[in-house]
Amino acid sequence: MNLTGFSFNNSRLVMLLVALLAIAGLAMLTNFPSKEDAFVTIRDAVVTTYYPGMSPDRVEDLITRKVEEYIRQIPEVEDLYDVKSTTGVSIIYVKVWDKFFDMDQIWQDLRNKMNDVMRELPEGTIGPIVNDEFGDVSVVLVALTAKGFSMAEMRDVARDMQDDFYTIPGIRKVELHGVQSERVFLEISNARLAQYGLSPTERAQTLIKQNIILPGGSIDTGLVELVVEPSGNFENVEDIENVVIRLPSSNQVAYLKDIATVKRAYIDPPQQKVYYSGEPAIILAVEQMETGVNVLDFTPRVQKRVKEWQNRLPIGYQVDVAFYQAQYVEESVNGVTMNLLQTLVTVLAVVVIFLGLRTGLIVGTIVPLTMIVTLVWMRVLGIELHRITLATLIISLGLLVDNGIVMAEEIGRRMLEGEARKDAAINAGKTLALPLLTSTLTTILAFVPLALAPNVTGEYLSSMATVLAITLLTSWVLANMVTPLNCYWFLKPKALTAEEIQAQYEKPIYQWYKGLLTFAMNNRVVVIGVVAGVTVGAVALMGLVRVQFMPDSER
Repeated sequence: MNLTGFSFNNSRLVMLLVALLAIAGLAMLTNFPSKEDAFVTIRDAVVTTYYPGMSPDRVEDLITRKVEEYIRQIPEVEDLYDVKSTTGVSIIYVKVWDKFFDMDQIWQDLRNKMNDVMRELPEGTIGPIVNDEFGDVSVVLVALTAKGFSMAEMRDVARDMQDDFYTIPGIRKVELHGVQSERVFLEISNARLAQYGLSPTERAQTLIKQNIILPGGSIDTGLVELVVEPSGNFENVEDIENVVIRLPSSNQVAYLKDIATVKRAYIDPPQQKVYYSGEPAIILAVEQMETGVNVLDFTPRVQKRVKEWQNRLPIGYQVDVAFYQAQYVEESVNGVTMNLLQTLVTVLAVVVIFLGLRTGLIVGTIVPLTMIVTLVWMRVLGIELHRITLATLIISLGLLVDNGIVMAEEIGRRMLEGEARKDAAINAGKTLALPLLTSTLTTILAFVPLALAPNVTGEYLSSMATVLAITLLTSWVLANMVTPLNCYWFLKPKALTAEEIQAQYEKPIYQWYKGLLTFAMNNRVVVIGVVAGVTVGAVALMGLVRVQFMPDSER
């Protein structure tokens, strides 16, 4: 039994399912996961290694080359680029081949290799440190400023906010930017060191021995095990000032504060200093989970939490949302949605004008219905709304109406020839089901290479092929099941006689088209020559067209 016959035998069930799908699609649209662009796997990482004070040449010879050697042993690595060896720092950027998608395993292999190379690096080397998250995108930036408060006080508040933000549903990561590192500085003149017979090394060793941060062991009493924790670690600047220093020149002792100035200050020059509205600030960069979270719903939750913090902080603190991606996502989605609606209205108007009111409306009903059912399948398959999927829906509008037009016109033609309405609908379905399916699959296959491209292009555009396939197959199913039913219920043309059918071809539009065909057949050489010339000219002008994968972003 074909689809058309099934729909006639179960018309109530079919229309109920169509109604339920339409309601489900409209309900999903109000909370559909949306983002600005399709997800793309970041296949880059940076490996950083530190050896404070080492010259660039020695960093290159003793660290960078060895690290490079071990990284190149990973078969998934395509290239190492932007390699730098500066004073005390080695930086290597790693690029993985586009055909690999399991990045977690690759980055773990990279970390394992870095653990192996550590045995061959000079003693005192810090790292190598692998950062595979520098390509993450923040959807919200929250700026914290404070007049009359120190950066240390701002840092404490920012960390409290960071901990609180992690309780927001959908949060993946919150990073702090603009936090200034503090250090304790000891200032003493070389003349005073010579006066007391001290050296910088001896002074540093005294502080290291005093600042005990390791556990002192444990005592097993038989009933309970007691952990011994030394209490000599420094808690504040005063603890450091009160360190007792032995003076070799007189075998006496003195407090450190008597021979040196101890102060707590920020690193100079500042690290990652951030300003917001001209004021020093700390930025909280909020990242949402990659899938299953609608940025349009996620951002208001963050904004609500920001307002709560603004109300609880002391006067002088200011918390603002400096950036939120939701506004750009909303603008992008709304803009494309408006284009989609305009295209939909245009397609329906053209169909009604050229097919007549009744036939046009019958064909037009499957257009929005196809869109709604497509949204249901997109949600089931985890495909989000973004520029690519919305653009695909616009492209498909001009394609999906073909199935309905062909089916409706075939049914109408059979009715005009005197065939019973039900028989005309069922026989048309039997006749056209396979040809329409073949045509639909041919169109779908034209877009399949986009999804199968073994690189980032395929990953970025895979949703285009998937959504187009869903849309066109849905339109084919609806054209075979819903359109025949609507034609049976609402299309009631009067059967025409042979003379009336012939009279249809005497209309001006047919006569104009007949004249055009007659001219083309009588001047075949000229017509073929013109078409060939236009084709060759178009191919020659293709070199003047700018080739670009995606348009430049304004941000």
